[in-house]
Amino acid sequence: MVDTLQLKHCYIRLLSDDELRKLRAVRIDSRRNRIFVLNPKDDPTRPRLTFIFTPDGIMHLLVECSIPKLIYGYNSGLPNQEDIYEAYEIISRYVKAVTGLDFDAVTATVSIVHFAIDIDLGEPGAYAAIDRLSRIKMKGLSKLVYNDTTIYFNRKSKGIRIYPKLQEVQAKGKATPEAIDAARGNLRFEYCLLNKYGVDSHVKKLGLKDSKATSLLTGDVSDRIFTELFREIDFPNLLTDDRSNLDKIKVRFAGSRAMMLDGFLDTVDQYGPLFYKDPQHGFKKGAYYRAVNDCRKAGVWRTGRRIPE
Repeated sequence: MVDTLQLKHCYIRLLSDDELRKLRAVRIDSRRNRIFVLNPKDDPTRPRLTFIFTPDGIMHLLVECSIPKLIYGYNSGLPNQEDIYEAYEIISRYVKAVTGLDFDAVTATVSIVHFAIDIDLGEPGAYAAIDRLSRIKMKGLSKLVYNDTTIYFNRKSKGIRIYPKLQEVQAKGKATPEAIDAARGNLRFEYCLLNKYGVDSHVKKLGLKDSKATSLLTGDVSDRIFTELFREIDFPNLLTDDRSNLDKIKVRFAGSRAMMLDGFLDTVDQYGPLFYKDPQHGFKKGAYYRAVNDCRKAGVWRTGRRIPE
């Protein structure tokens, strides 16, 4: 439902520099505003607090955290609506205890939110889906495929991230058995509203009352967002793409080039991605990399095949 979240309240009462330093908040250089950040490095499950002092005499307090980490201690699982309510209470109590300020998370304005959903495809299915999703384009968003395992679609106000959750959890190291079990087999989709414009535009698009937590952070809003996303990328049909490699290659390349690339993939499967270093195959390094790039363009270079250095 929700992963990362940033909430905001504004105050007429201004904390002084001395008060903020006693909290161990660190001043951040800014040409426009006075900014202090309190980042609990000793406990990454706690919220990060940012104090912004604007010229109109207002103090903006931003509270950012991972809801799953706050509730479970790890972000492999996703919260339900009851967990969200519990998170509101934890956040409100934490801010009060640390700063002395009243912070009602329920009525706070949402300034950043990462909606999230896990699709259980099994580990092979998750990587196969990444391969297929890496071929699509989304209007108005730039695309980046990182390390054959993570796909980013981005613009300034919105981002979409898709990746096998278990791979991310294991890459960070020191994962608990509970975190690994919660991540296993899941393909994670994150739909991120990255600033006020991104939040406000979706509030308007979805016909919501306002951008406060109670309006935006609901299961209904999350469901509507991902239903629209999956419709846009034709996700169900994408999962059932069982065409052969040759059929996929022929969409992009014709004739002898298609046949060569199909044979190239068979050779990689049989001898491994270092096969070109063996002279008996008669395959030069430059030709190898051109074939890899063409296979990527055709969407048939499987995740997990490592390109040699």
